[in-house]
Formats: sequence, C-alpha cells, structure tokens
Amino acid sequence: SLYAAGLWPRYARALDDADRGQLDGIRSLYGLYAEAADEAAYSAVVCTDSPVPSGREGWDDLADQLAERSARFGAILANEVRACAHWPVRDSTAPEPVSPAGIPPILVLSTTGDAATPLENAIRVAADLEGAGLVTVEDSSHTAYGRNFCVTSIVADYIATGQLPDAVQRC
Repeated sequence: SLYAAGLWPRYARALDDADRGQLDGIRSLYGLYAEAADEAAYSAVVCTDSPVPSGREGWDDLADQLAERSARFGAILANEVRACAHWPVRDSTAPEPVSPAGIPPILVLSTTGDAATPLENAIRVAADLEGAGLVTVEDSSHTAYGRNFCVTSIVADYIATGQLPDAVQRC
C-alpha cells in the first residue's frame, strides 16, 4: 500500500480498523500485494543481495532490532525475509560496480518518493553501470514507467533508437 499514494487513505483506514480488531481491510490490501508480487523472485533478490543472519538467534535478533525501529512492522518485515534462512544460494562476493561488455547502454528509472527503493539506490546503480542514463520521476509510486507522458516518451525513444537521452532527465 505504501507503493502508491492513491492507496494511502485506504491503508490508514485499514490500520485504524485493525487497531479495533477488524482485519478485513488489511486482508484486502494483502491480497493486492500478494497478487502483484512473485514471492520466489522477491526472495531470490533479497536472499542473495544482502547479508542475512545465521541461526534462529540471529533471525530473532534481527526481528528485535527491526521492532525497535518500527513497533508495528519491524518484526513482520524480519519474518517476511526469514525464508532466506533456508535459501539454497548465498552470495559470497561483495557488491561491486558492473560494467557489462558488449551490451547497449542501460536506462535506469526511479521515482523520488518510492518507499521500497529509494532514489539514492537508482543514482548509485546508474553510476555503477558504465555509460548508463538515469530518468527521475517526481512521484511516490514504486515504478516510474507509464506514470506520465514524460517518462513514457523517454523510454519509447530509448527503445526505438537504443540511445540514451543526452542528459540526466527529470520528469
């Protein structure tokens, strides 16, 4: 629900209702999230992209730390990624810049107010990818493409020509 500003009022109502023991709103919002997300793909990224705790105590400590930062959601978030305790693949390398040879330039899109993937991450990714371009969209949504004519037009031109915009773009 935090991915789209249009859902914020519904989310606030659902939280108020949940505080009174009425969980239908939360269930409904969870349904939207579950339909939009591929849990296996999400786990594959999270479990291999970041260091994960080891052992039950490590996971319990993570849940406690996150609960201190967010009483309502901290432990829930820790449990959401607990599947990583059993994920079969571990990333044993430290992240480093990627400069793939022989591929066309990459266009990175980001929004300014995404609660899940901050703009700073997109700036870092674009800087790490040699020759990449960045389009920043003034929006609080989780995705940038298709949100407005400006970004859609830039992406269409990029796909049609294979060329990045001449300068950093802001929509």
